[in-house]
Amino acid sequence: MTTFPLKADNPLPLEEKYTFLQTASKTNTAGTIIGPLLTGILIFQEAQLTALLIWLGTMAICVSFRAYIVFVKNKEPGLSTQKKIFNLTIGVFSVTMCWGLGWLIVVPTIPFNLQCLYLLMSCTAVFVGLYGYSIHRPIFLCFALPIFICQFTISLIPPLIFPWPILLGEFAFSVYTIKMASYFSDSWIRTVSLQIQNQMLNRDLEIERNAAISANTAKSKFIATASHDLRQPLHAVNIYLDLFEPQTLNPKDRINFFQIRKSIQSLNSMFNSLLDLSKLDAGSADQIQKPFELIELVGSLSRT
Repeated sequence: MTTFPLKADNPLPLEEKYTFLQTASKTNTAGTIIGPLLTGILIFQEAQLTALLIWLGTMAICVSFRAYIVFVKNKEPGLSTQKKIFNLTIGVFSVTMCWGLGWLIVVPTIPFNLQCLYLLMSCTAVFVGLYGYSIHRPIFLCFALPIFICQFTISLIPPLIFPWPILLGEFAFSVYTIKMASYFSDSWIRTVSLQIQNQMLNRDLEIERNAAISANTAKSKFIATASHDLRQPLHAVNIYLDLFEPQTLNPKDRINFFQIRKSIQSLNSMFNSLLDLSKLDAGSADQIQKPFELIELVGSLSRT
């Protein structure tokens, strides 16, 4: 299947990508606020107060910065789509970097059960943003890597804070995240590619349809304009037939004559109807408003 490369020289897919990322960022804003608050409340009594306050304060600044980019900065006129995507990348990176900071300064100070809780919350943060950010590789890397790098740094430096099954689960989750991000990205590209191809096909069909309508209208106008000239041959035949005197013909020739005249009259009637329809189709017919009895029209149609 042919797909459209999502690069700067292809502005339509890039604009579609930004719209998707912007929508995902707005949707995830509530989670960026609730997640740290809930985590702070759950570990407040066991965590070192200074480290927790530093983490929460930094998180509040970064969440506010991200919200400013999403709801204010990217709405400024004159910003290119690439610049808007770059702004979103910085905003997302700042928040996930704070989750990584929590692994470095908060997690070592809390007991094992709360360390598992922080692991769960950070993995949830990654999972929630996985689909929305996976369509753009730079923003996904800035979203996931700060958490994974800091998480594995703390988890693998002796003494190990997690037993090997949890470490194995961390590794499996990180591989799954990267794999699903690639799948979502490919799926989105195929979807947008098909959407753009359908739009192009619809546009081509519309052009062809308009061309066909224009050609048909031009043909009808030509026939309507030339109707007088087109009628002349039939008029000439009728005049020629009128020159004959049927009573002077022998019986056989008289029968043939009347048959020919009847055929010419039928042809003339059909030709007149065709030319009248061409005038109607071309919009060049004179409109005459005239009252009529509907029963007479229906009666004439029923006799045909």
